[in-house]
Amino acid sequence: MLVLEIKEKVSNCLGFLFPADEEVGGHKGMELFVKTPEFAALNVGFALDEGLANPTDTFTVFYGEKCPWCNEGHLTLGDVTSVNLTMLNGGVSFNVVPSELSVAFDIRLPPTQDLKAFEEQLKSWCKAAGEGVTYEFQQKCMDQTVTSTEESDPWWKAFSDTCKDMNMKLKCEIFPAATDSRYIRAAGHPAIGFSPMNYTPVLLHDHNEFLNEQVFLHGIEIYTHLIPALASVPPLQTEV
Repeated sequence: MLVLEIKEKVSNCLGFLFPADEEVGGHKGMELFVKTPEFAALNVGFALDEGLANPTDTFTVFYGEKCPWCNEGHLTLGDVTSVNLTMLNGGVSFNVVPSELSVAFDIRLPPTQDLKAFEEQLKSWCKAAGEGVTYEFQQKCMDQTVTSTEESDPWWKAFSDTCKDMNMKLKCEIFPAATDSRYIRAAGHPAIGFSPMNYTPVLLHDHNEFLNEQVFLHGIEIYTHLIPALASVPPLQTEV
């Protein structure tokens, strides 16, 4: 177990959450928890969640996420709408015409996408395909809240200034998938997705996922600076 040593006094309380269900959408975990009195009692000012590795010397910081509705040239994956066919179902025998076919798409929409306009487009595609073609959502996120990365924002300034003091290169992006941060942002609290893993290929859920020992140890050092800095941000007027 790693113990975080904070030598100086901080003005905010620290809370560590280990919610269940995140890997399958968080619907029975964080999505429900943010609506409880227990979460409200935490009086959350800022949340630090997971990010992704970066194969370069840069650290990626995520200030927002795609809306899950289940190579893009010079844009990052988080900047564009992605539609992936993930399931096909139909038929019971090779010599019998099936009465019904179903397909499943994993659709991820960036915060810049007009969600209502996109759904209208889906409706028009189904209508053009002919009678009997319908759709339904297994999961539909409509919140597009992002966290401020302006220097005037006290939470971001504390985060970025601490990173600058450690000579860290930062790159701000929209997270290409979805984490529990989206529920925290939807509840009205700023959240950053960050994992101090540079010089590391993005291999989450892949074969032979690894983290170099020195990168791991440096990441611990980064947290020992970041967490006290964020915990020392004076409460905002809306949080008092």
